[in-house]
Amino acid sequence: VNDLRRPGGFIEHVQRVIRPTSDSQWNAIRPVVEAAAERNAFTRRSHDSAMRAAVDSMKAQLQPLLNDEQRERLSRFVPGRPPGPGGRRGRGRDDRPPGPPDDRGPPPPP
Repeated sequence: VNDLRRPGGFIEHVQRVIRPTSDSQWNAIRPVVEAAAERNAFTRRSHDSAMRAAVDSMKAQLQPLLNDEQRERLSRFVPGRPPGPGGRRGRGRDDRPPGPPDDRGPPPPP
């Protein structure tokens, strides 16, 4: 997925999927693919900006409701980044929210 986000990645991916049979076919296809890539990039930038604004608003609203430790953890929260030390997926036992256990079983070992 990240390859698709790098400059030219979407175009290269579509080219590999289609496998044009000639340069002339690719020359006819390429403008359509490039236009789609530009629309996708615009949509991603707009979405990312809206997501950042929504998260910033949420953080501001939560500040008065949290204790210092919670505010510190929330300040490190970045959507799309795996939680936990070093960006690893999953939570440690101390980071579990309070409440009944869920049906997914125990957390993976550290």
